Amino acid sequence: MIDWPEFAQPGWLLLLPAVPLLVLWWLRQKPVALRYPDTSVAIEINTRRGTVSRWCGAWCRGLGLAAIVAALAGPRWPDPGSPIPTEGIAILLVVDVSNSMNEEDFVWRDKPITRVSAMKQALHLFVAGGVGPQGVELPGRPHDLVGLVTFTRRPKSSCPLTLSHDALLQMLDREETNKGGHDFDTNIGDAIIWGIHRLNTSPVKQRVMILVTDGEQGEIPGALRPRQGAQLAGHFGIPIFALDAGNDAAATGTTPAEQFAAENRKNAKKALQDVARMTGGQYYGATDGKELLEACGKLGSQLDSMDREQIETLRRRQYLEGYAWFGGAAFVLWFAVLGLELTVWRRLP
Repeated sequence: MIDWPEFAQPGWLLLLPAVPLLVLWWLRQKPVALRYPDTSVAIEINTRRGTVSRWCGAWCRGLGLAAIVAALAGPRWPDPGSPIPTEGIAILLVVDVSNSMNEEDFVWRDKPITRVSAMKQALHLFVAGGVGPQGVELPGRPHDLVGLVTFTRRPKSSCPLTLSHDALLQMLDREETNKGGHDFDTNIGDAIIWGIHRLNTSPVKQRVMILVTDGEQGEIPGALRPRQGAQLAGHFGIPIFALDAGNDAAATGTTPAEQFAAENRKNAKKALQDVARMTGGQYYGATDGKELLEACGKLGSQLDSMDREQIETLRRRQYLEGYAWFGGAAFVLWFAVLGLELTVWRRLP
């Protein structure tokens, strides 16, 4: 079966119909004549060779022009592609970007940063690998499909499951917190349900969800509770690993408001622990950068112990570029014609 080329700039091909018109125009040009009083010397001239040289020269020039047009169009033959040889699992990051994640109570390299910034830094190292604060090193997840879902009052898909982790991390960096919202605009239950839906599209059977949040479920009309989402995740065999960025120290005090905040914090922590327990996952709490990376390291070790599958969904597509060959063919044709017309096909005058 013939593999037809693709063209990077197919608009140039619109010039091809003009090539035969130029050839015909060139052939219709009257040859240069020389007046001479005696025609007897022309009897022995091979007129057939003149006709051949004229027609062959015209069509060789035409083929050269066509080759130049084809080279400008950028012909390329696609490689059918070969699977990237890897075995891994499907990991979905479900990240809270509600207003409470703007609290600046995390320490990263001895500097205070917001919870969402700390989570982004940690997830970068978790996915891509590297060395974090105080020498905590993570190997990364180069062989796993990783996707991203973010949520506040409603979840949204930010990046599908992919092996192109650079693109995923760029999507993560672009995510901003809902600064105009309320602290209780956190819809963990629906985020879990949406995460299950995204993981069910995975080509591999071993699927996990990493839930990154700092708060409790808000009172949002029509929203499912986290435990309800966990029940459905357990039904599909999807373990949920909860990374809790909430600060227990901030939820202490003796005033009614502080006691209310402490009770909410206690309930939020208990809900995340239940979600992890009900799905066969694990709960991790962190209050600074080092604890967060240590939690990511422990989580990575657990994921490494899971059964891995061959991943063949992403294929590397390469092209064999043909513009140089067409350009070279045009060069050869034109110089061949010029060389023949100066020697074998030479005419006088």
